[in-house]
Amino acid sequence: DDGRGHGGGRWCYGRESTYCRQGGAANNWAYGFCHYGPAVAEEILDRTRREVEHCDRLEGFMALHSVAGGTGSGLGSYVVQLLRDSFPSAVLASISVWPFESGEVSIQSYNASLSLAAVYEHTDMALLCENERYLDICRLALQETHPSLDSLNKAICESLT
Repeated sequence: DDGRGHGGGRWCYGRESTYCRQGGAANNWAYGFCHYGPAVAEEILDRTRREVEHCDRLEGFMALHSVAGGTGSGLGSYVVQLLRDSFPSAVLASISVWPFESGEVSIQSYNASLSLAAVYEHTDMALLCENERYLDICRLALQETHPSLDSLNKAICESLT
């Protein structure tokens, strides 16, 4: 491995280029956007700039986030705005994973609506991936009676390639 995730067959970002933290935004868009986002903005921007420096010519970004809970919706909205402000000439695409109709998060409709407002305002392209549709795909095409989240995520990724 060369430190940028190019060893071992499959490509992935190196650890120094990813941001991962325990905890989240408590299923609350406002907490993710107003508290969590500003608290981690510099670290996320530093890691993004490091990746951009490896580009001969930056064309754009693709943000992939769930919009049901507070982290994907609130922090995701904040990061989309942050990228637009920091890289105004870059194309910014958002791929938002829409929550299940009967989801676990009671305020997921509000989180999703607030997220879509930010996506609409700050991105050049938006694509919605509905969890319900991918659940149907996993059940019908993959013949899984109880698809796992891993199966849903793989189905979404496959449809994006």
